[in-house]
Amino acid sequence: MDSRDDARQQVELARHQLEGTAQNVKMRLHPKALANEIKGKAKAKAVDLAHDAADAARARPALVTGVVAGLALLLLRKPISSVIQRLQKDKRNA
Repeated sequence: MDSRDDARQQVELARHQLEGTAQNVKMRLHPKALANEIKGKAKAKAVDLAHDAADAARARPALVTGVVAGLALLLLRKPISSVIQRLQKDKRNA
C-alpha cells in the first residue's frame, strides 16, 4: 500500500507541475504578452543600432559631416533655389 500512496503522490505532484507549466505557457502565448516581448526586443535592438551609429560617427566625423550636409542640401534644395533666384533677380534690378 505504501508504494501505491507514493505513486499517487507522485502523480498528483506531476499533475500540479503540468498545470503550472500549462498556465505559464498560456500566459506567455497571450497576444499582449507576445506584443510586449516583441516591443522590448525591438527597443533593445534600436538602442544597439543607435549606439553603433554613434560609434561609427565618432570614428568618421568627416564622413558624417559630409552626409549630413548632403542630406541638408537635398532637403532644402527648394528654399535654397528660391533664395538664389531672388538674389539674382535683385542683382539684375539693382
